[in-house]
Amino acid sequence: MTKNILYFGSKSQSRRMLLEESQIPFTVVSQNADESQCDWGLPLPQLVLSIALHKMDHVVLPDGTYDGEICYVLTADTMSHDKTGQIHGKPVDRADAIAKIKASAAGSFLCTAFCVDRKRWQQNNWVVDERITDIVSA
Repeated sequence: MTKNILYFGSKSQSRRMLLEESQIPFTVVSQNADESQCDWGLPLPQLVLSIALHKMDHVVLPDGTYDGEICYVLTADTMSHDKTGQIHGKPVDRADAIAKIKASAAGSFLCTAFCVDRKRWQQNNWVVDERITDIVSA
């Protein structure tokens, strides 16, 4: 019987490091969310939350082994916007990273949103028992 499995639906190395440093055991799973499908006209806090939820909807979980099995799933997203309101996600290369740093030199607003689902294996499907979401900004 498995117990308290945390599936981590993210490619973020920094989030992986946080979980490892916190000594929280987890298993990385893929997610195939197309973030361009989210509403990029939303204010930044709502945008990152919508992306974290979209990722949750597209996490690829292994099948459960018995009815009633419980797992936990974590997804998140982080972005910022500079003083002009330009949204900045992960840089695509070194030049993009330098441009984003320069654009944010005068100040920026950073948001991280996360979604944690408690899921139960029922009738050959993972069903959400409980969902916690939150947004942190600075």
